[in-house]
Amino acid sequence: MESEKQISGEPEPMQALRHNVQDLETLLAIREEELEEWRAKTGTIASLHSRIESQLLAMEQMQQRIGEEMQQKQGALRREAALENELIHGIETEKAYYSLQTAVNHLSAELKHLQDQLDELTKAIQSATSLKKRVAELESELDIQRMENYFLKNPETE
Repeated sequence: MESEKQISGEPEPMQALRHNVQDLETLLAIREEELEEWRAKTGTIASLHSRIESQLLAMEQMQQRIGEEMQQKQGALRREAALENELIHGIETEKAYYSLQTAVNHLSAELKHLQDQLDELTKAIQSATSLKKRVAELESELDIQRMENYFLKNPETE
């Protein structure tokens, strides 16, 4: 049986070469397809790399914004604490004011009471002074009356 190669009329080395060329062309086509796949993957990788870089940049911007917002929040918290302390101080001052106001009102009431008592005492002293003066006048009149009575009863002593 003669082989196909011999029947076709080509010498065997040519057929082997032709077969090798076909194998090489098939291998080359496969490699070209692989190369196209790699090129497509490279494009995809470049696209993914670009997307990742874009997302990283966006994340950095978000981190920066978060940092700024945290600083603002900390500043707001410090201002809030300062306002709270100021409010507490104001409340304590107001309590002290009302406590002093109550004490002043109490002392004012006591002062009024003492002034009323002083007024009563002053009136009593004035009344006593008037009475003492009146008593002195009456004693003086009584002495004068006694002397007159004595001279009337004893006209010789004049």
